[in-house]
Amino acid sequence: MDLVSKYNNDGYFLLENIYSDREVDKIKKLVNELDISKFEHSKDKTGYPFRITNILPKHNELKQIVEKPKILKILKDCLGDDIVFFKDKYISKKKNTRGDFVPHTDGAFITYNYRLKKETPGWWTYASKFIHLNIMVTDNTIDNGCMHICKRESSDPNHYIKKYFLNERSVKSGETDPRFHEEIKKKSIPITGKKGSVLIFDPLCLHHSESNLSGDVRDLFLITYNRLSDGDNYEISNIDK
Repeated sequence: MDLVSKYNNDGYFLLENIYSDREVDKIKKLVNELDISKFEHSKDKTGYPFRITNILPKHNELKQIVEKPKILKILKDCLGDDIVFFKDKYISKKKNTRGDFVPHTDGAFITYNYRLKKETPGWWTYASKFIHLNIMVTDNTIDNGCMHICKRESSDPNHYIKKYFLNERSVKSGETDPRFHEEIKKKSIPITGKKGSVLIFDPLCLHHSESNLSGDVRDLFLITYNRLSDGDNYEISNIDK
């Protein structure tokens, strides 16, 4: 099955050896050198910044490493349109710190938009299709808390909102109701790979991850794009936040 067919059928696929060791080591080095006070970020209970958001728009050197023509073409083919940057986040897991993420979708939630003065459907306020490029900056293993993913059930965010979001927290966050967690975990598969591998997936694919139980840090760089025909929505989506 070719990559586009696999994406259309399953909502995700893994590609190995897309980035060289030198390239991913450079990504990690440049991120570690960031002044995180200049970026939106989250820290765990130890003060370790486990998430840094929207780096590429402010860092051309990283952008040049990440946006290889080969990978951009694959993303374009999967969406059936040219692509435009929407957001990114660098996620780093240390042992026994924040790192377990319950089953959820990305971007499918209901929130009140004060600019539009109405409730809106998360990312789908801005575009009709999104795609994730998930770069493994370190080896991703079961022990260090790799992502687990399910086959896409629907391309409609409302499918997930109506089926899995049965309480106010779920509706507003995109996290599935706790009653579904075990069911989702049983049908998900772990995505492991050497550093430099990439997982390309639809943000609507249910996914989760466990805590890092190893002595190694698990890092990934998740970049999200939308179809060019839906416009450049990076700035307006940040204003709405």
